[in-house]
Amino acid sequence: MATKKATKKSVTVKPKVSSASLDGFTSKLSERAFVGSLLIEILGTFLLALAFMISQGQPVIMLFAMIAVVVTVGTKGGVHLNPAVTIAAWLTKNVNGFRATMYVLGQFLGAVLAYGVLKYFVDAAGAQNASAMLGSVTQMFQIQVLPKDKEWYVLLAEAIGSLVLGYGYASALKSKNDKMSYGVTLGFALFISLIIASAAVNYVSGSAVLNPAITAVLGANFNNYWTYLVYLVAPTVGALLGFILNKAINTDK
Repeated sequence: MATKKATKKSVTVKPKVSSASLDGFTSKLSERAFVGSLLIEILGTFLLALAFMISQGQPVIMLFAMIAVVVTVGTKGGVHLNPAVTIAAWLTKNVNGFRATMYVLGQFLGAVLAYGVLKYFVDAAGAQNASAMLGSVTQMFQIQVLPKDKEWYVLLAEAIGSLVLGYGYASALKSKNDKMSYGVTLGFALFISLIIASAAVNYVSGSAVLNPAITAVLGANFNNYWTYLVYLVAPTVGALLGFILNKAINTDK
């Protein structure tokens, strides 16, 4: 008699995952991603501010500094490194309000840390080298006083330079997954914007920074309302116009 072999069917038991645990896991991942993005803003602004203060905002040096910073810290979160850019990105719905607020606070923190670290080493030089270093040190940490009755020129230079910078950031967002491409785009955008703004303010003996976080630690006198308009409002409005212009040019509708 032929015997029939009993075949055992393997049964795969799938673990049940509740929606609550899945939501909790997802929220943890999103929290970690946000913390990473915030740390990048702090570290990136720290490095960029150091480069700006040491080079006194030389456009060529800032070009390579921006590329190096982006390639080093990565592109998670967008790497704004500038409160004006972050606010413009928020107003054009490229980042939510909570992230924008934390990014701006992180950027100011990074700039303050850069100032503190650099000042610590400069002070360590001692009085012996103070006479030789005094001129370069004071220029490193301070921006020039707004020229009286010519504040509009510096305001316009900051706005135009930031418009170019904002346009470059909006363009770079399309290649955010490629660190080198993103860094090169931002580097040349910063280079062109500083060239334009610096050349314009030189005619009236002013300073162009294009970054409110760096301006705040460079000794700007915020007792004057013109300072707020020139170094806070103008860069933000300029960056916002840059984002809007980029969207208007590159839209298919």
